[in-house]
Amino acid sequence: MNNIGKIVQVIGPVVDIKFEELIALGTYYHRPAYELIFLTKKEHSLLHKSRKGKHHTEETRRKISEAHKGMKYSEEYKRKLSEAQKGRRHSEETKKKMSEAKKGKHWKLVDGKRVYY
Repeated sequence: MNNIGKIVQVIGPVVDIKFEELIALGTYYHRPAYELIFLTKKEHSLLHKSRKGKHHTEETRRKISEAHKGMKYSEEYKRKLSEAQKGRRHSEETKKKMSEAKKGKHWKLVDGKRVYY
């Protein structure tokens, strides 16, 4: 891939930071956009994977939860989500886990909803 070109206009600061330096910093999500704009797709993917296996703190999880409370989804969104899930199959392992989780539990319909007892 040839990344040689002519710079016509520069908007914002110009930063001379190498891809290896970004990885060494160990941070991707809190970098300004102008540091990330010239990354190749492969470099971008590698930086994204640096979060793999990391967990949110309790405080962050609480903030995310608060931000999502009371969200209303449009009918279009719900329809698209439904369509995306149609035809999806559970693996045999998942079916077995679901079966084990439900064994010994009984339910009945109350006002059109399942109530476990």
